Amino acid sequence: PVPTSSRPRALERLRAIVKTAEVAHALRLPGSPALAEALPELDWFELCADRDPGECAPTSVRDRYEPAALALLQYTSGSTAAPKGVRVTHANLVANLAMLRTAMQVDEKSRVLTWLPMHHDMGLVGQLLLAISSGATLFMMSPLSFVRRPESWIQAVGEHAVTVSGAPNFAYDLVTRRADRVALSCELSNWRVAFCGAEKVRPETLRAFSKRFATNGFDPLSLFPCYGLAEATVYVSGGPARSGLRARVRDGAAPEVASCGTPGGRVEIIDPFSERPVADGIEGEIWVKGDHVANGYESIHDDRDVFAAQIQGDASATYLRTGDLGFQLEGELFVTGRLKDVIVHHGENIHPDDIEVVIRMSSRGFGAMGAAFSIERDGEEAVIALFEVERGTSRDAMSEMIRAGMIAVAQTHGLRLSDLVLLPPGSISRTTSGKVRRTASRAEYLAGHLEPLLSYQTRLHTDGENSVQA
Repeated sequence: PVPTSSRPRALERLRAIVKTAEVAHALRLPGSPALAEALPELDWFELCADRDPGECAPTSVRDRYEPAALALLQYTSGSTAAPKGVRVTHANLVANLAMLRTAMQVDEKSRVLTWLPMHHDMGLVGQLLLAISSGATLFMMSPLSFVRRPESWIQAVGEHAVTVSGAPNFAYDLVTRRADRVALSCELSNWRVAFCGAEKVRPETLRAFSKRFATNGFDPLSLFPCYGLAEATVYVSGGPARSGLRARVRDGAAPEVASCGTPGGRVEIIDPFSERPVADGIEGEIWVKGDHVANGYESIHDDRDVFAAQIQGDASATYLRTGDLGFQLEGELFVTGRLKDVIVHHGENIHPDDIEVVIRMSSRGFGAMGAAFSIERDGEEAVIALFEVERGTSRDAMSEMIRAGMIAVAQTHGLRLSDLVLLPPGSISRTTSGKVRRTASRAEYLAGHLEPLLSYQTRLHTDGENSVQA
């Protein structure tokens, strides 16, 4: 599945997918005629209400059930690079779905609900195919219904006595902020697995969610932080079910890091430069091995550096290099950030997520979406933070938020931000799965394409340099 938006940016991405995947046929869904008009070179067909669906498909499409055969191309979200088509085989799907069923304890008695789009690996594999392969009851909401009314997700969980449902971290944060719109009678005691993944899991978000919905019967032990990526089909680590949120502090200054549970396959933490294993509790790159790891990218002829990495001194096994950073402790995986996103300040590695968390916690006015990155300014590295703010925030309130954010970052990380930019909701670049695109955000900042409501630099020039002491 692919996004069905006909917006110019979405169509550009779709054309790239059609080209790299050499797509010949396409199923047209009701309500998306613009796609067919934009891509006339494809052989479009529709499902027939009065015939078997197989009779409506092009005759050149054949069923393939061999384990090593390609089952689907799962396009990555492109949080640090252009989206790539991951070659997921039938064997990959079978292995990963078995891991999910075991970790989440999903069976034919389970009741699964999702609003996640089907072009999202968590929605397609982690919800739809998981429910089908388990014989579970499945409830599906339109992603647009969540966008319009986030609280409708929680109300549907209660209404249908759902046992398994989840979403990225931002969804839990958004629902908690709008909790006053959820009916007090909404009963959540049946919700046994509330998984959270697809982006960094923030302990403070899940704690706030649990506290707010405790009166609705939500059990904190239902929280299921997890980690995965398209290159490993979808799921790498999580749970076990009914173990709740567990978090550790990586070092004295850094925010807490949520445990993403026990890996379903083999996971090693490797120094990304020496390509040697590091000790427990030490941060490194997450490398993954198992039958759920895909066999490469479509139309990329040499991807061995990603899918066939080898530990120095050990040629007996190959691994998937995830590009994600984390550490293992007592058999659990803790994910700390993206290797390509790390900010190096005065010789110290700082995760942008950590800066974003500190800013978000400094004032209730900050929205769920932020992006921190570094640029070169006057021959030196400068750290910039962008943040969306709630609608209707006054200029005085934004000015105080900038001050609070600057001070919080300085006190926590010993770092003075060069700029803190406040933006309207929806301004920060996101992937199709809702993750922040820091590289794209950096480019938009440098190009002057953003439309700030207020920033530290403009406030500095307006109010004087002493306006923000950080």
